[in-house]
Formats: sequence, structure tokens, C-alpha cells
Amino acid sequence: MMDKSSTNLFGNLDGLDDKSCKSLTDALLRNNLKGFDYLEFRASLRALASLKMESSQVFQSAFATASVIGLTKEHLVSSAEHYKSVLQKEKNSFDVALQNQVNQHVVVKNNEILALEQQISLFKQQMSELEAKIIKNEALIKSKNEQIIESDSKINATKQNFEVTLHAINSEIDRDIDAINLYL
Repeated sequence: MMDKSSTNLFGNLDGLDDKSCKSLTDALLRNNLKGFDYLEFRASLRALASLKMESSQVFQSAFATASVIGLTKEHLVSSAEHYKSVLQKEKNSFDVALQNQVNQHVVVKNNEILALEQQISLFKQQMSELEAKIIKNEALIKSKNEQIIESDSKINATKQNFEVTLHAINSEIDRDIDAINLYL
């Protein structure tokens, strides 16, 4: 059985995310098969790698030692395949969690942006309609002001004409009254 704290099972893989390495290694350790298998073989490879041997010698030495306790090439490969399936399950779980994060932090916000853009478009359309109404109403105001000036001018002219005519007729009547009083 392996040491459960071993997170350096695959060596120093430069440039990889430590959190992801730890998570995947922990998943492998949680699913460690009983007996000597690929994980223990891998730990032996790591230990022998420090001896500065050729890669082929490291594999042959680790396998020679493990075969003494009954490890076969077939069991080694099948247990490695088991751990690959463990990693695939972790990837599937990660993909689901990742998609949830994308949905929560990207898709939802994109939908909010689309809704805001639609509102802006609607507001712009409403503003255009209001601007058209303002222009129309300003034109109506100008036209009505012109009509008022024209009507006021006509009314004043009519009033002045009426008053001049009234005054003239009243003056005629006054002259007639004066003549009646004078001649009759």
C-alpha cells in the first residue's frame, strides 16, 4: 500500500497547475487497488530515477523487484488502464463542474448583456420616435405661432376697421342729430 500523502507520484511536471496535479493524484490514491500495481510501480520508478540510471534500466529494475512479489506485465498494464479510467471519471466530473461555472459566470452574464443590449436598442428606438415627435410638435408650434400672428394681425385690422367705421357712422349720426336740433 502506498503512502497516502504522496502527491509527487509523477515527478516535477513543470508548468502544470499544482492544484490540478494534487486533485488528480488524490483521486488516483483514493482509487488505489489492493496489492502491488501500477501506482506502487510508479512510486518505485520515481525512487529509482534519483539513481541517474537509463530509463530502460529504471523500468527493468522496478519490474524485476515487483515481479518477485507476483506482479505481471498484464496486471501492471491493466491496473494502469484502471487508473486512466479513474482520471477519465475525474475529467468527466471536472467537465460538469466547469460547465456549471461557465453557465453561472459566462452564459448567464452573456444573457444579461444580450438583454441589456436589447433594452438599449429599444430605448434608442423610443428616443428616435420621441425625437421625431418633438420635431413634429416643434413644427406644429411654429405653424401655430405663424397662424396666431396672422390671425392677430387680421383681428387687429378688423377691430381697427370696425372702430374706424363705427366712429365714422357715429360721427354721421352725431352730425345728423346736430342738424336736426339746428334745423328742426
